Amino acid sequence: MKRRYVFLLILLSALMTLAIGFPLRTLETQYPQMHQFGTIEGHPTAGQLSPKPPFAPHVETATWQFNPSTLLKAQLGTHLTLSGPKLNFTADAAIGLSQTIEFDHLDGRAQASVILDILNNNMVSLDGLIVAQDIGGKIKDQWLLDPKGQLVWRNAKIGGFVDIDLGQVVAEFSNDESTNIVEVANTGGMLAISGLIQVKPDRSYSLDATIKPTTNAQDFDFILSQVGQRNADGSYRVVREGNLGAL
Repeated sequence: MKRRYVFLLILLSALMTLAIGFPLRTLETQYPQMHQFGTIEGHPTAGQLSPKPPFAPHVETATWQFNPSTLLKAQLGTHLTLSGPKLNFTADAAIGLSQTIEFDHLDGRAQASVILDILNNNMVSLDGLIVAQDIGGKIKDQWLLDPKGQLVWRNAKIGGFVDIDLGQVVAEFSNDESTNIVEVANTGGMLAISGLIQVKPDRSYSLDATIKPTTNAQDFDFILSQVGQRNADGSYRVVREGNLGAL
């Protein structure tokens, strides 16, 4: 191991040793305005934050536990937990000298309605349970790299102008030559959906999906004809291209 990395490891270890003995309550005493964001307890290496609305309306507690093994890779890493009445998530995260954030083992679940609260959207309603399974990736320059893992939307329902039951929706995340890929498919429900979304580093995206009403579905032909091209088998193909910056 090069000398500079050995020195860096020793320095980080010393800083962590000092941090263990620093109570975060001291910050609340010195900076009372911090209390408006929530209550913080513990130390920089292991602690808990109880945020106040509206900063994290669905999170009752956020905890972290420093992972010393990440020092061997010249990183600062921690195990994170977010919990509340409508969600519960755990993940491992780390940041290194390149300022790249790495996260892995993101697991948990949340009620689908939480998404609308985050987006501040009350035009439609979402029901069901969204489950994250071993999601990971890297974030650098506000861009997601090397995504992996799976999101499952169980008992998926969308309410609005038309109520739609989608059954179980699965989204698989992967990466191919710097292109982020999301494969989406569902089982059960009123519509059969399969599609592929690709997003490149320049933020350009492409969508190619097929949607077909099932035998139990209402008459969706008019709605689907507005967004896609009808195929001979009664399905509709939806193709879109654009840039995420324009959305």
